[in-house]
Amino acid sequence: MEISFQLKTLEPLKGAWDILRMFGNTDSDRLPADQIMQTLDLSERVFNKAMRRLVTKGYVQMDGSLIYRVTENGGRVIAELLAYDEATGGQPTKTSSRRSSVSRRMMCAVPVSATANQPAPLFVGFHPGDVPDDGAEVVVRVTVLNGQPDAPEDMIFALDGAQAYQIMTIVPGLFDQVRLRLEAYQLGEMGDVQPAGGMYVDLPVTLRDGDSRLTAYGADIQLLD
Repeated sequence: MEISFQLKTLEPLKGAWDILRMFGNTDSDRLPADQIMQTLDLSERVFNKAMRRLVTKGYVQMDGSLIYRVTENGGRVIAELLAYDEATGGQPTKTSSRRSSVSRRMMCAVPVSATANQPAPLFVGFHPGDVPDDGAEVVVRVTVLNGQPDAPEDMIFALDGAQAYQIMTIVPGLFDQVRLRLEAYQLGEMGDVQPAGGMYVDLPVTLRDGDSRLTAYGADIQLLD
């Protein structure tokens, strides 16, 4: 049995289908948030993320203080989901097993050229753009080859839709260039770490009189929903 596109987009979101099933298998069209979380063993963060999507799509509304009610449109989707479960045993479809993702532009800015053994600024950040529904916590690991710091340093970003950036200081060594490696990792709610992308930047180095004007580089990373 095929399911609608609307349901397929919900399947990768943990808890969304289970919440709809719970509404479909109870006599009441209103359920309190704590009862849903306790019955389905959902953390508050997972519940909020799933419920926010269901409310946005118009399947559920909040009545009063953390009491949720199924809408007419939600009732139709629940009926489809229960029919799908009866026909297939609730097994996930192959086409909807992947987690959805959004693209976000990661940027860095460095001087046009740097002076050997002299500190230089490194700006790391993100353009305004899309994020998963519940935001994203991203670690950017910066590695400096042929310079300092000697060990990789991590920058942590709690991303929403706005621009975000941080600054660190690097010190080029006595080489023709410094290679900067930026690796982005998305932190999951259960402590898991997901590689999201990265980039390399080669910064020219001179013995004296580096060019302090900034030049920017960018690469898209992928954030899982």
